[in-house]
Amino acid sequence: MRALQVSVLGLACLMYVVFRPVSAGNILYPVLAIIATLSLADLLGLSTLRSRRLDPKYVLAVLLLGAAILIASLVGAVRDTPGLLQQFLVWFGGTLIWSIWAAAIRAEHIRRLLTAVTASAGVLAGLIVLYVGANLGWLPSIIPPALLEEQGAGFDGSDGSAIRLYGLSSLVIAGPLAVAGALSPRNAYLPKRWLLIVVAVLATLASFVAGRRAITLVIVLTPLLMLLVRLVLQPRRERTRPTNVRIPIWVVVFLPVAIPLLAWFVTTPLAKQIGEAFVSVLDLLGILQSGTDSADLRTEQAGELLSGWSQHPFFGAGLGGVLESGYTRSDERHWAFELQYHQFLFNYGAVGVVLLSLAAVLILALARQAAAANASNLPVLIVVGTAALALLIANATNPYLQATGHHWGIALAVGVAHALAVDRAEPALAPAPRPHLAELRT
Repeated sequence: MRALQVSVLGLACLMYVVFRPVSAGNILYPVLAIIATLSLADLLGLSTLRSRRLDPKYVLAVLLLGAAILIASLVGAVRDTPGLLQQFLVWFGGTLIWSIWAAAIRAEHIRRLLTAVTASAGVLAGLIVLYVGANLGWLPSIIPPALLEEQGAGFDGSDGSAIRLYGLSSLVIAGPLAVAGALSPRNAYLPKRWLLIVVAVLATLASFVAGRRAITLVIVLTPLLMLLVRLVLQPRRERTRPTNVRIPIWVVVFLPVAIPLLAWFVTTPLAKQIGEAFVSVLDLLGILQSGTDSADLRTEQAGELLSGWSQHPFFGAGLGGVLESGYTRSDERHWAFELQYHQFLFNYGAVGVVLLSLAAVLILALARQAAAANASNLPVLIVVGTAALALLIANATNPYLQATGHHWGIALAVGVAHALAVDRAEPALAPAPRPHLAELRT
């Protein structure tokens, strides 16, 4: 029997979450409930007739994460924080749903799940390109108005190109995932090469024309993020330098024209937008002070949150806590801030952050275990790890993880690592070696 998680219904629900991760809670929450129910059935063996074996490191990581959330919730309840219920539903509810989903992933599910995510991201990116192109007069207006209304579409061309679209935020995960997949060697766990390339191009173009600096930044940084993930995951015994280094012919041909192309590129609006994205990150890190309003606001917000944490350093202010100074960034939710990691420290305190860090270390150990289990596992681990890392980087200044619909980016990487560590790469999924020419002749 096929697992319900990768059934037509299960994949359709996942694709919907990717396509519209926020708003329309009357649809999103039932969809998330269906995902959790189908995954739980697979986990218990009700659909596949074989129960799922879980790695102890995964179980302990989930328990540590749950403990941190419950402690912060208890602190919030004691202090009667105004945003406790909303934050509890986001963090505990999201952890419950996506941890079940991740645990139910099996090695034979990986390619279907990645293909569904990539295809949904491709439709989303194509929609964004068509929408912006139509508003700028480059392309005909062919998108049904009802679809744009459902996505909450809005366009502002007063300062470059900036749009509002509910699904746009999914590209912060799916964009790097598609780019990393397109740059990776062929692998039986990854979607078709042509699909990855098409979606990578569409997602990159969509991020540029949409005017979202964080998304643009992580997509541009994808090759570097891939290298970092590889260095962390690749077993030491495989980190050997090749004895015979061959320079591809395309490198020799491209080098003479690389400098003129680079000189032309830095004069384009695209290069300007990429540069602005880097400036935003440097502002946040304090490396460069540009004096922009957004940088000043982030600096002010960081100081307020650190000051609030200093008042409750060990257990934090609790989930849904607000700053005693009265400082806010949202009229509707006084407990919500853009600087997520500063807010984690403020809400969870040092104890909660230590528990979260221990959970992260266990997941990293699980991913390294998966990489060591089979050499063919490394490419797909790098792809999903790059997507998760991109989300974590962008989340520093943009509250992506405040929405349960974005948690799939982390859960996908964790679930793939767990599946490959536990299942030990089933032989049917191992890439088949190509026959040698001499073998064909015989």
